Amino acid sequence: MKDSDQALPNGVHATGGPKTAQKTAQEGTDTGTTPAIIPQSLPPSETVHHPPYTFNTSSTGGLPLHLATHLRQVAQKSQIRLQTDIKRSMCKRCSTVLVEGKTSRQRIENLSKGRQKAHADVLVILCGVCGAEKRFPTNARRQMRKSERLLVQST
Repeated sequence: MKDSDQALPNGVHATGGPKTAQKTAQEGTDTGTTPAIIPQSLPPSETVHHPPYTFNTSSTGGLPLHLATHLRQVAQKSQIRLQTDIKRSMCKRCSTVLVEGKTSRQRIENLSKGRQKAHADVLVILCGVCGAEKRFPTNARRQMRKSERLLVQST
């Protein structure tokens, strides 16, 4: 056995690495050349694949932000309308997923004179990331479509 092949403290072999994780091709022969190192398979705990990037899975950024932005871009590119509940759950300005209590706050406003008109209530959703406001009427009756109004007037 050569001097360079001697075991060092902590089970490290002089030719490199722990002796349990690798073995030499020419162990025990003295040819004067450095033996080739053939790696053995590592235990499953040491072979975990880590992606070159990781997404932050918090609700204020990372993967939710990336997926919401991607959803909006795909819908615009393919000219597909998103459902209203999906559109209302994303910020229009920064594409953050709006989660009540974490990334957004909700309140009801009534800016009518003295708050007397019940049909003037407006739900205001405030984005906690960029500060954008989304406003939705709550009690107002929607106007009929023009074609329906014309049918009602003509009869």
